[in-house]
Amino acid sequence: PYGTSGYFMNWLRTYDGDFLRKMTITIEKWVVSGFGKAVQYILGENYKMEDLWNEYIEDAKSENVG
Repeated sequence: PYGTSGYFMNWLRTYDGDFLRKMTITIEKWVVSGFGKAVQYILGENYKMEDLWNEYIEDAKSENVG
């Protein structure tokens, strides 16, 4: 599970290259509660976890197709 979430968080850097640092600060300061809310806090309210996750899955599938 940690590997999957790690890859997903790294992938979120496509939206904000500084995502991982911002996530660390957001969690450390308890600015928001929950991973989904933290992502929205960093990327904006228009970004929904389910949509981002589905996009990530599609990207991962396309990279594994050879």
